Amino acid sequence: MSNVENIINYTKHKRFSTRGATLPRKDLFILLRDEWINAQQGRTSAKLASWLEIAPQSVATFASKGNKRSAPWWAIMRIVDSLGYEIILRPDEVIVRERAETLKIE
Repeated sequence: MSNVENIINYTKHKRFSTRGATLPRKDLFILLRDEWINAQQGRTSAKLASWLEIAPQSVATFASKGNKRSAPWWAIMRIVDSLGYEIILRPDEVIVRERAETLKIE
């Protein structure tokens, strides 16, 4: 292996620890929007928009794969909180799961 190959191998980083990497906010919003709507009968995208204090068109835009606009982080976190979920960020993955109990030792 040449020296260049050695340098390349040592500088490879996992997906979210690479310079310029962004979190998959669009995918997170789509997943969480669907979870929020299905969590209770009668919930709609329009009700989600009202609850998030945004226009209904924004919910559609944030969930559209054809549009580059992603939901703001605060909106994602508001839905996460309401569902009792948490987001775990790792260098190579983003995990959405039910909120884990935290043991506090005082």
